[in-house]
Amino acid sequence: MRQGSLSASMLYERMAGDALPDSIAGHTYPSGGPVYRVLDIYAQHKRNIDFVSPDIYTPSYRDFMRICGQYRFPGNSPLRGRARAGQSGRAFKNVYYAFGEFAALGFDPWAIDCAYPDIMEKPLCDMAHGRLSDEAYDMLESFAPIRDAMIPVARAMGTSNLHCWVQEQSEDETTLDFGDVFVKVKYAQSDMGTSRGMAIRLDEDRFVVLGVKSLVSFLDSAGRPIHMKDSFRGRFEGEEFIAERRNSVHWQEYGAHVIWIKECGVSTVTLDKR
Repeated sequence: MRQGSLSASMLYERMAGDALPDSIAGHTYPSGGPVYRVLDIYAQHKRNIDFVSPDIYTPSYRDFMRICGQYRFPGNSPLRGRARAGQSGRAFKNVYYAFGEFAALGFDPWAIDCAYPDIMEKPLCDMAHGRLSDEAYDMLESFAPIRDAMIPVARAMGTSNLHCWVQEQSEDETTLDFGDVFVKVKYAQSDMGTSRGMAIRLDEDRFVVLGVKSLVSFLDSAGRPIHMKDSFRGRFEGEEFIAERRNSVHWQEYGAHVIWIKECGVSTVTLDKR
């Protein structure tokens, strides 16, 4: 940050109840920070502040997207501050929206240790028995692939070379548009709502695919399947991809090569576009 600028942590503001017409500053939500009601002032007059960012506690998917959108104004770096943890907080899904849709500089699920389990949700880890909760595994499956492809993700964020997918209720597939190439994603468990990930285009024929519980294939602009020359699973160390094993490329009945991202991870795909 620039010398003399305010710490980002000073600019977080809880976003639980301030969106409602009957909200009362200082009573139903903390006041004094850059809440949405005064974002126009910050947008016009901030000089020694690098960015303003929300502290999102609402469990609603629509509210999350709306609030993130409100903080996308010219001159404001799109950092996403803290977000509510817990199953109802959707952090394990919203992290893909944060990076994939809003080019976030960071995303932090708040209180993963649940300091107040009597009034909040249970901690992610049962320290007495040394067991992780289902939510802990959900978080791990979301954050580990992003960690293992951090440089490609960071470079592609905010461009047409990166698209994300997040399975919402009653959805079973989606298609990502890269212009001359389309990435078709079928959700491995259509009734579970747990598929999520990103596709990143490195060059004309090479892609990075990361996430969990998804089946991925490629189509050309006419909807014809594109075969895969090869696909490897591994991780990035800086800019270098370290291949750990070759993916099994399955042949589907509709004539497409498919890789199955059953466990969370990072894969590279080289297409055969001949």
